[in-house]
Amino acid sequence: MPSLDQAGRYPPILARTTGPQPKQKVTNNPMNTSMHISSGSINAGSIVRKRYLRGSSAIYVCGVLALACVLAPEYSSGQASSDLCPKNTVEPPSGLVAWWPLGEKSGNQVIDRSGHDNHGIPKPGKIGSTAPLGPVSASGFVGDGLRFFNGSYVRITNSDSHDSLLDFDDETGFTIDAWVKAGNGPIVGNFNPSTKRGYALYITNNQLTFDIGRGNSPILSWKKPIVPNTWNFIAVVVKRGSNTPKKHSVTLYSGTVGLSASGPKALPVDAKSYSGLAVDIGKCAGSQAGCTTVIDELEMFNRPLLLADLQKIFNAKHYGKCIKPVGIKKN
Repeated sequence: MPSLDQAGRYPPILARTTGPQPKQKVTNNPMNTSMHISSGSINAGSIVRKRYLRGSSAIYVCGVLALACVLAPEYSSGQASSDLCPKNTVEPPSGLVAWWPLGEKSGNQVIDRSGHDNHGIPKPGKIGSTAPLGPVSASGFVGDGLRFFNGSYVRITNSDSHDSLLDFDDETGFTIDAWVKAGNGPIVGNFNPSTKRGYALYITNNQLTFDIGRGNSPILSWKKPIVPNTWNFIAVVVKRGSNTPKKHSVTLYSGTVGLSASGPKALPVDAKSYSGLAVDIGKCAGSQAGCTTVIDELEMFNRPLLLADLQKIFNAKHYGKCIKPVGIKKN
């Protein structure tokens, strides 16, 4: 096992990743998932290799003088490829700023696995609680997902700030994607009905719908039919490009067997992605009978993904995503 160099850095092969980079420190704060070690302590000179698959983390701890890493028991060495990601999983494309697997079965937090700490708080109650009611765990497409009804939702902490990575300003393109079991209900958004700014992605009458405000009426809206009562991969890709109207567009994607697109369709240059409100997941106001959408593997990117990027995520199907191991420098 290679050791630290004179500058206290790990060799490039240990720090190699083409995906998002978690922040470089170690802590025992469980809310800071990009740095969380499940138990025990880190010895001086240790290297921590971490990957995320679905809602749980697999930790690799390698002593500098050790000959091999210790593999977390939930994955056998036969399941892992040479880069320590399980076979058939896919690494998220570049630009990932939030990844909520939504696999929590209980508790008062929803974890962002992107490494950017965009964690959420279930409201008005904890996940699975009945007084006050919180989101409910449900069978998902890649593990478990969450279902929202009677106004329950997840609020993403600090996402209303201009400093937030989820503040897609009026010149920043972005992508949102997820697996959803199609029914009726909101998926994610920050739309502000008072100022008519912000965006909302939701399903109504078996149609994927994306709205974005421009500070006045009418609200801009795009729709694409999806297959009811089954798992659909859905995405919205918003392109921006200086003040050139031809470079501003919205494309909706969905699919069960293969992906299809609606668009690109023109997006006015005065469309306002930032609303001043926090990003909320869910928030279907109806009863359990009326709010039937289950959300799984929700993620956001701060760039417009290409069809090839989305196709890779779609092709991974129930194997899901995996962030490649990253060498974490000791404090």
